[in-house]
Amino acid sequence: MKNPLMAAILVAMFVLLLSGIVSAQVGGPGDYPQQFYGYVTINGAPAPDRMLISAKFEGKDVGGTLTSGGNYNLIINMKEQDEGKAIYFYVQNVNINIQSVYQSGGSVKLDLSANIAAPPASGGSTGGSSGGSGGSSGGSTGGSSGSSGTCTESWICTDWLDCTNGIQKRVCADVNRCNTTVSKPAERQDCVVPKVCEPGSTKCENGVVSTCSGLGTTWLESQICEAGCNGNVCKQAQAGSAELSAQGANPLSGMLTLEDSWPYWIVVIVVIVILAWFFLFRKKGKPADEKK
Repeated sequence: MKNPLMAAILVAMFVLLLSGIVSAQVGGPGDYPQQFYGYVTINGAPAPDRMLISAKFEGKDVGGTLTSGGNYNLIINMKEQDEGKAIYFYVQNVNINIQSVYQSGGSVKLDLSANIAAPPASGGSTGGSSGGSGGSSGGSTGGSSGSSGTCTESWICTDWLDCTNGIQKRVCADVNRCNTTVSKPAERQDCVVPKVCEPGSTKCENGVVSTCSGLGTTWLESQICEAGCNGNVCKQAQAGSAELSAQGANPLSGMLTLEDSWPYWIVVIVVIVILAWFFLFRKKGKPADEKK
């Protein structure tokens, strides 16, 4: 390009655009679910279809699914502050003593093995529910009754999951695998997420500043306070009046020191390099053929 200044402007605009795209793709806390998948065996044999697989965090289900072809595929979604904490896996609501940790955006292959009462053959005759269930979580039992040769449905369910877009979901499985759904419990219901804070408000507890989400439904961690809290802010934020006035006069002074502001540093460095090259080019003067 013949005009170095125009080239510098175009490059700077490209870097700004790229940094904006990257920032948009990063997303907010808790935006990324985690996937667990793998092979399931029950009493040493491949798990039959429609067996309930669930994951619990602090005693509450955070996800559920049904087996298919001896495999499971489970998606869970928790909060940012739960990163790295233990998740416990259940088969048919029975704790199988297998655990992992929550890592948002991850995909983990985790085979599950359970020793529980063998499920009946699909659609087989039974007088009631199998003894291997760990109990119904919001489920119900009932269905066809009584006579010999009749399969009686016996449903177990996960807990209701968190309210999302006004809907709560859960997963249910028939312990007796009757291939009927006469008494199947509801697997979704309307819900309203309770407000726990005023949107945009902040608090500082245990050396962590948290900001209330836009809907007021949860607290989001926004800053770690190395020196502890002072009211609703970090102690180090209580700078002298001179420093505060300097930051007020120059908003970039705070922004450019943040760890997540690396795209702006890239823009600054690129612009400095291009401007330096531009001035060096100008110093060299015109090419020899132009001087003639």
